[in-house]
Amino acid sequence: MRENTLIKFGVTSLIGVLAFTGSVFAQVDEIIVSAQKRETALVDTPVSVAVITSKDLELTEANDISELQFSVPSVKFTQNQNALNNTIFIRGFGNGTNNPGIEPSVSVVVDGVSRTRNQSALNDLLSVEQVEVIRGPQSSLFGRSASAGVINIKTKLPENEFGGKVSLTGGNDNHRKIAGTVTGPLSDTTSFRLSASRNERDGYLTNTVTGNDINNRDRYAIRGQILSELSDELTMRIIADYDSLDEVCCGIAQLNSGLIDGALIQAGILAGRPPVGSHSGRFGANFDPSSKAEGRGVSAQFDLDLGSSTFTSITSYRENDFSASADVDFLPADILIESVDYGFETFTQEFQLKSDGSGDVRWMLGAYYMDEDIVNDRSVLFRDTAGIRNVVDTLLAIQGSGLNAVATQVAQGAILQVAGLPSGTQVLAGFANPGNPQVGAFLDANGDPIGAAVFTDPATALIAQGAVQQTVATFLGTSIADSWYVAGQGIQDTDFNVNTETLQLYGQLDWDLTENLTIDFTAAYIDDKKTVVTDVDIIDNFSEIAVAANPATAPLTAIQFFPQFANYPNANEDGVFESSEVTTSTKLIWSLDDDTNVYASYSTGFKPISVSVSTDPAVYAGLPFDTSRYYAEPEEVTLLEVGFKKQLDNGYINVTAFSQTIENFQSNNFAGTGFNLANAEEQENIGIEIDSMIFFSENFFTTLAVQYIDAEFVKHTFGTCDRTRSGDPTDDCAPGEIYRDISGTTPASIPDLSFSLSGNYRFDLSENTDGLLRIEYFHEAEHQATDTVSEAIAPRGVDMINAALNITNRDNGFSVTLWGRNINDDEFIQTAFNVPGSDSQGAYPAPGAIYGLTVAKEF
Repeated sequence: MRENTLIKFGVTSLIGVLAFTGSVFAQVDEIIVSAQKRETALVDTPVSVAVITSKDLELTEANDISELQFSVPSVKFTQNQNALNNTIFIRGFGNGTNNPGIEPSVSVVVDGVSRTRNQSALNDLLSVEQVEVIRGPQSSLFGRSASAGVINIKTKLPENEFGGKVSLTGGNDNHRKIAGTVTGPLSDTTSFRLSASRNERDGYLTNTVTGNDINNRDRYAIRGQILSELSDELTMRIIADYDSLDEVCCGIAQLNSGLIDGALIQAGILAGRPPVGSHSGRFGANFDPSSKAEGRGVSAQFDLDLGSSTFTSITSYRENDFSASADVDFLPADILIESVDYGFETFTQEFQLKSDGSGDVRWMLGAYYMDEDIVNDRSVLFRDTAGIRNVVDTLLAIQGSGLNAVATQVAQGAILQVAGLPSGTQVLAGFANPGNPQVGAFLDANGDPIGAAVFTDPATALIAQGAVQQTVATFLGTSIADSWYVAGQGIQDTDFNVNTETLQLYGQLDWDLTENLTIDFTAAYIDDKKTVVTDVDIIDNFSEIAVAANPATAPLTAIQFFPQFANYPNANEDGVFESSEVTTSTKLIWSLDDDTNVYASYSTGFKPISVSVSTDPAVYAGLPFDTSRYYAEPEEVTLLEVGFKKQLDNGYINVTAFSQTIENFQSNNFAGTGFNLANAEEQENIGIEIDSMIFFSENFFTTLAVQYIDAEFVKHTFGTCDRTRSGDPTDDCAPGEIYRDISGTTPASIPDLSFSLSGNYRFDLSENTDGLLRIEYFHEAEHQATDTVSEAIAPRGVDMINAALNITNRDNGFSVTLWGRNINDDEFIQTAFNVPGSDSQGAYPAPGAIYGLTVAKEF
């Protein structure tokens, strides 16, 4: 049934596109891509690739990779708790949310250098020549973090003639941006390019407590290049860049208000219920969230022409520092605060030796090495004793209990244990007989431990009850060292140090078997080693009580917010994680004519072990240490793909059908009190993609990009539990269980249908003045936004209209662009979550209408 639906959709769409390709109205330049690490025409590239040009970026005012998703349906980008907490998806596969230790599934490559973490790739795009979205596993050529695909960004080279461009942008929400690039010669053999931007915008949410705008934009970037011909055979390209971000991000929309809010209002901690609605534009927090980041890097590329082959060396070093803080109860109540501080230092070296493009056989050999250090420090603390205890009482009330009742139950259990100890041990434990301090308080007439009769025997009952009351008073007192749920308790400090070393050896062979038939074979060996050392300090006294192993008390794990963490290395785990794999790609390409190719491919991909650099996988007290919760096994990807590519005189058409399966997909989902890192045994996504551009006349052309996808967890027995027991009842696990079976379900964040359709009209205002009017419609079918919040509570669907009007004078280089994104003000969310310590759900809303005017001057 799945296959029949996809076949019908593909055939119908292809017929619809081909129906308009009969007449030639305008000659279209051939598109060149480097999706296989050598430049080839798009029509000759046996990979599914979407191309975004610099002109496309200008017309949509796309400032970073997050804004590409509304032009390329197979790409999706989610923004979460802070400005750099993001995930990129291709074909529905992507991960890495809220945990810098988890390898991304999509590799972002800038000028041949991989940005090893998504967080280091979110700076403003500067002087971009072209962006290529390479879909499907690309591990054999692009390495360890390309199991779902690659976003390949190529910037403009320095030029030998002096020139440049400067632009000024103003828009709604006080949007202000200045950007520019200048290039020119330094000598007969050396040229430079310097590019920079400053981008500011007010926020589109309001914190009702502080009155400030939230989710603003405040970032700048600078990038310099030197291109030099050191000799007739040797070329050098040096690139250095720096970027900075200081933003008030990220606010939420509260989707509903539950029992916890009511309890806090009744206790006088909340004045009223928070604004509810995915786009109310308001939320309340005691202080504004903060995100700050700095990134800096340098790379050096040398190309040596050896005649029939070229040797290339690419060396890079990059540093990224990031800090954030947030009121993570997302309420005016002073309950929880989180602070995060982490950094990356990454060194990479790649060597390539590749033949030229002539002859029947073309080949490439390469080696890649990476050495990366990650340091992650995080704290999450209770801010107000009364506030957190009201939250706990309400959560317990859902289970028919309360904090005093639990404290009494635990105290009685403790006294029962003491009553079974020898007399001297009772004294040492602090329970001496008031009348004779030399002996224990809980002894029978013979001086033996009284045991279970401690609460019924007249000789000990009164003392035992007093001890229970004193113990309860200690549990509910104000001492951080002894009491439960006291301000200042929580994750005091985490110090994760992760070193990763990766080695990759790869080779590629293209062989023209006949004039029309070519085989392309690529293979790679990838070896990855991670060494983890931690120093974690947690104070959460209630979480040290062993309630998980007893079915009667197992539900109390819902209020064990910060279980103790076993530091690396330890007796069970040395903190060293190694994984390796051989990946391959085999493609058969049949050339029907000079402008038409059909290909079929089988490819495998690999992503190494990911290690959680978070305390979330901590094991509940009383349960055995489970090393598997601290890391996820490597992903293994298989792809079957067939494609049709046609270069037309008036455009192009590319159609791809695929079946992509990931075994041990690394899933990291928020469970209300922390993230659950686990492997989904098998996820399969089957789909069809269409990319086309057609000129219907000399002045009018359209672009169409479509993705239809049918996704399924074929087997996933490690689904995330909602330990707050506050969301959809089906998200809960049985008491004591830490996973649930969600096999056969549709993974969240994957719409079955998404497409982008644009109409473009070019016109002349005068002999030297051109105009271009562009209207674009983007659609994403409604679907479940996140795995642990049901679609009924947090659906996501997009129907967005973008538009631009550009006027350019060819003589003087001036241009004016009136642009708008989401001009219909469509309301949709990015993702959703169960609010920590609450029975409510929140979402991260996408911005509404954004529009402005850009004035530019080329020289």
